[in-house]
Amino acid sequence: VVEGIKKHGLPPAQPKPVSDQISGCKYGELPKFSGQIRDFPLWLEEWENVIVKNKPDSWCLRNIKLCIPKHVNLTGCKTAADCFKQLKLRFANPTSVSNVVVKAFTNNASLQGANDDQKLAQLDRLVRGLYADLEAVGQVEQLTQNYLVLNHIAALLPERFHDRFSAKRLEMDQKAASRVAEGDDSELLLSSTIASASSLWEAVDSFLELEMTTILNYRADNLTNKRKLEDSGNQGDGKKAKKVNNFTVTKE
Repeated sequence: VVEGIKKHGLPPAQPKPVSDQISGCKYGELPKFSGQIRDFPLWLEEWENVIVKNKPDSWCLRNIKLCIPKHVNLTGCKTAADCFKQLKLRFANPTSVSNVVVKAFTNNASLQGANDDQKLAQLDRLVRGLYADLEAVGQVEQLTQNYLVLNHIAALLPERFHDRFSAKRLEMDQKAASRVAEGDDSELLLSSTIASASSLWEAVDSFLELEMTTILNYRADNLTNKRKLEDSGNQGDGKKAKKVNNFTVTKE
């Protein structure tokens, strides 16, 4: 083998990763936390309930710090429990997390894309991401019952979709009114403002799902076409992530 390497110039075989004698995981296989709020609950559950069980604190501290974003400071933590407590304060506090992610969403003043289908796809990703982040901290009502956020979504819709969204909103309003009139819906117990906001969320949710299905089935090329179409605005592609109060927030 050595002669073959010398003769043909082949690189030497790399050693296989050695299993960590404590965790049983190969080096590099420990689950890492991305910094996205939506990823935190599952990451935390796996680490708390499986990975750190019966592990010495020295091992836990070293490996937890290797598996979280570099900007998160766990200085002062002496045990795995200390680390998890600090991480929960940053990434699982319902009030602070919901405030940060909602503010980041409403700071999106426009959509980027070479055509209106790309812009709608970006809006769909933003809305679904916001929902996932709020769901992770039990605060989805900050989206589904929040007129400020819902009206911001409607305002971001490319103009070509306005008429179809208005029709969907009217449809959902009529369904909500019918349910209340028949007395078979929990909205009877809600204020009219919350009921109306919930109807608006249903319109947003079903409209985005329907339009994205249509785009993917009939106009999928539009999602990769870099050429500006006649009915689209003139904005470039791209997205970047930035940190807001130690959270990773995607700006598209």
